[in-house]
Amino acid sequence: MKKGIIYLSFLGLISFCFLATSLFAQGVMDEEATIETEMYFASGVVDLSSADQVVILEYDFDAGQEVKVAYHLDGQTQFVGVSGYADIQPGDDVEIEYQMAGDKNIAIRIEKYTSDMMEDLDSTLDASTDRVQAATADRLNAENAAVEMGESPFVGR
Repeated sequence: MKKGIIYLSFLGLISFCFLATSLFAQGVMDEEATIETEMYFASGVVDLSSADQVVILEYDFDAGQEVKVAYHLDGQTQFVGVSGYADIQPGDDVEIEYQMAGDKNIAIRIEKYTSDMMEDLDSTLDASTDRVQAATADRLNAENAAVEMGESPFVGR
């Protein structure tokens, strides 16, 4: 009788250890498979676009060069500036908001920069450049006039 109780206690202890190990391993696997909640951002030029991924050329500051990075698409990926992945072509400029899931980059949102957006940026840059050039020319003209009159252009600064 005493041997039976010891035997059953030993068997119960081994079963408990096995069950605890299995549950712990499952918890670790589930934790690795979950998507991180932290959001990341990337931008670059599209190299490849398909139904399940978009590959872009982006600058890797650690490597000091452009690298190809794949972003996986799923049914929840949102598209801005396009209706879907089929409208994203190689050579397009895009910005991608993504999360990490293990070693995969899961695209949450992809925005394609349209030519209108680029034209707006170009016109803003051109206007800013024109203002800077005009201000620089005015300053140089004032300094040249001061020099011609025998004055130091640096007085009063």
